[in-house]
Amino acid sequence: MGTEMRTKWNELGLPEIKCRIGLHCGHVLVGNYGCDLKMDYTVIGDPVNLASRLEGLNKKFGTYILMSDDLKNQGKVSEKFVLRALGWVAVKGKKEPTSIHQVLGKTVDVTSDDQRAANQYTSGIEHFQNKQFKMARQAFSAYYDYKNREAFEAADMIAKCEMFERNPPGPNWSPVDVLNEKY
Repeated sequence: MGTEMRTKWNELGLPEIKCRIGLHCGHVLVGNYGCDLKMDYTVIGDPVNLASRLEGLNKKFGTYILMSDDLKNQGKVSEKFVLRALGWVAVKGKKEPTSIHQVLGKTVDVTSDDQRAANQYTSGIEHFQNKQFKMARQAFSAYYDYKNREAFEAADMIAKCEMFERNPPGPNWSPVDVLNEKY
């Protein structure tokens, strides 16, 4: 999303603006907090913290908009937007893993080739999570080729699949990427 605006600004010689967004949903506290000397209107709660962590994770994945699975499953989000699954992460400060998705754009704005590529990558994630590493590697490789070998996250997943094909993980293996730092 925002590709059209970035392209138009580039044509006009305007500087590129990069904004990363993390989207999550849940119950929060909203309002004025503080005292007479200092008052802030703010939002407080675990969903806010997770959205902030997702915003930072965009740097790790080279994306601009990340969405939690909780939000994806609200209403018709996955019908209105093209999403690419990126797997499970446990962000710093949380033990519960969260499935995350890159938002590629509105369904009507994303090319059918890009939608197929996103579905291919999502298929790779599903195979990876089910320890079907050869099938996952094939899906990631197809995505990698489609992106002209410029998709570093796909290259990383291909390498993980190859490693697990040579040395299968034990019975306690988890596909969750545990993050011990903020991004």
